[in-house]
Amino acid sequence: MRRAVDSPRSLATVAGRKWLGLLPVLPALALLAGCGSQPIGSSRMSPDDPIAGSVRPAGQAGRPTTKELDPLERVAAAERAAAEGAAAQRAAAEEAARQAAELAEAERARAAATTRSVPESATNGRADSNRRAPAAPSPLAIARPEAGRAAAPGVAPQRMPVTIRVGPAGQVRSIAEAARLAKDGDTVEVQAGEYRGDVAVWTQKKLTIKAVGGRAVLIADGRSAEGKGIWVVRGGQLIVEGFDFVGARVPDNNGAGIRLDRGSLEVRDSRFIENENGILTGNDKVSTLILDRCEFTRNGHPSGQSHGLYVGMIERLEIRGSYLSQARGGHLLKSRARINEIFYNRLTDEEGGQASYELEFPSGGEARVVGNLIEQAPTTQNSTIVSYGAEGYKWETNRLTLVHNTIINRRQEGGNFLRVFRAGAAVFSANNLFVGRGGIAILGDIREGGNAAPPIRDFMAPGSYDFRPRKDAAFIGGAVRTDVPEGWPPVKFDRMYRHPRESVAVPSSKVMTPGAFQP
Repeated sequence: MRRAVDSPRSLATVAGRKWLGLLPVLPALALLAGCGSQPIGSSRMSPDDPIAGSVRPAGQAGRPTTKELDPLERVAAAERAAAEGAAAQRAAAEEAARQAAELAEAERARAAATTRSVPESATNGRADSNRRAPAAPSPLAIARPEAGRAAAPGVAPQRMPVTIRVGPAGQVRSIAEAARLAKDGDTVEVQAGEYRGDVAVWTQKKLTIKAVGGRAVLIADGRSAEGKGIWVVRGGQLIVEGFDFVGARVPDNNGAGIRLDRGSLEVRDSRFIENENGILTGNDKVSTLILDRCEFTRNGHPSGQSHGLYVGMIERLEIRGSYLSQARGGHLLKSRARINEIFYNRLTDEEGGQASYELEFPSGGEARVVGNLIEQAPTTQNSTIVSYGAEGYKWETNRLTLVHNTIINRRQEGGNFLRVFRAGAAVFSANNLFVGRGGIAILGDIREGGNAAPPIRDFMAPGSYDFRPRKDAAFIGGAVRTDVPEGWPPVKFDRMYRHPRESVAVPSSKVMTPGAFQP
């Protein structure tokens, strides 16, 4: 086993104490010893050297073949080794600094190149992923700033987020490749256009994915990620903005525009069209889903097991300023989440729609439904519009708040505007308008006030879904205060849905009117 080399200081101290009296006779001892000692730095080794056959580091002493070296020579050898080691360290540091400077310069050049505006393709901005395009830069060209940054010994370098551009003129040409390259904190920008069969799995802990220059249309074209959908999200906090997800289908009839296995997903200004499920989540009880200004149209499957928006046993669902319509089967919105906030949306099955329920909370939970326009089509598959607790209560708290909604039943045979299937839940219903034939069926406690059932002629243009009240409508000014029971989360009706896919502030007025729209 190789012995550690003593420091020059310690060797000098030993030599000073032990050998001081022998200095006058050292030359004679050297003559007696002859030249049997192996020179410092020699590569010749004794046959019994335990590291024979290996290469010694530069400046390390070879093993003596006869006698131990003179202690003073050992001191000198150690000093030479220390000097050589220091020189080697200085050279290594200079080389590392040179390489860091080169990498930093390369990163500055890349940043200057990638911040230029992306030119539109010859197809007026349509990015057809099947069309041959000029060779894109290698993915390795997406330099990361941490590569050129010197880090303290033992400390991992901190990376800076980068932007990955996708499209014919981008750094990569497929969304799938961007999903493989992106790191936590990055932004993926997808050039407007059509992307056929370009499915992807996202596993990053924090990521923003957005379309630039217009809408990016993702057409499944018979393909799916992991047999689940166009995109599979299995990560942390993701923001998605400006995409259309079209035509997701898989063998089990649960093909989704986006499949959220776990994580926190926020989707803005995106559309889900003709998928078996617009969005389908798993049952991860800490996951959250936020939808802002989104559209779900002609989703579902005739089997009735797929839905426009299907949310599993997750922590929270929020949907605001969005439009859900024309189900091909199943429900417009089905959620098993613990907390549901359904604020100022339009859920209308419309002509030819075949939705079962428009809005269902089969497992109970906390459901706050405020400021929505909800309509059941004549061709519905079910007589109930809003359903709560049909499959039993799976959460500790089960409360339904229904405030300032306009709910229309166009089914000729009538039906239930609201049905609470089981006792054990509490309902607060205030300032809603129930239009058409039907009633309310509730098992459980209910507190209500300010609700009305006006004729359809009391609205401006119901045929074109303008459900603002006419000036002579009898219910104008009939709203009551929406003071929820003690211990309930407060609700505030401060915005109204505006088609398509947005909301506006409720006009200031001393007198409020029931329903989702103020005069």
